Amino acid sequence: FGGGVYLSLETGDVSITNCTFQNNNAAGYDGGGVYLSLSTGNVSITNCAFQNNSATAGVGFYSGGGGGVYLSLSTGNVSITNCAFQNNSATAGDGGDGGGGG
Repeated sequence: FGGGVYLSLETGDVSITNCTFQNNNAAGYDGGGVYLSLSTGNVSITNCAFQNNSATAGVGFYSGGGGGVYLSLSTGNVSITNCAFQNNSATAGDGGDGGGGG
């Protein structure tokens, strides 16, 4: 999980600001650059760059989604502001965020 960052919380707020996630790999899991799993809370990602991250398929539930960012949030708000996604890849989804590469 999370080639660059792995964070799993039940409840809370997450803020990631002024960061670069580059050349990370979540081999066999989700979230090449960042993996966030949060049941209830708010997520803010601001002024960040996601470059050349990858998530590759594994076995079972872990599908290789979210090359740049993989985010699972049941209740709350997400804000991604002034971020760049370049050359991220995922074997599931579309690559950039959510289930995807960008």
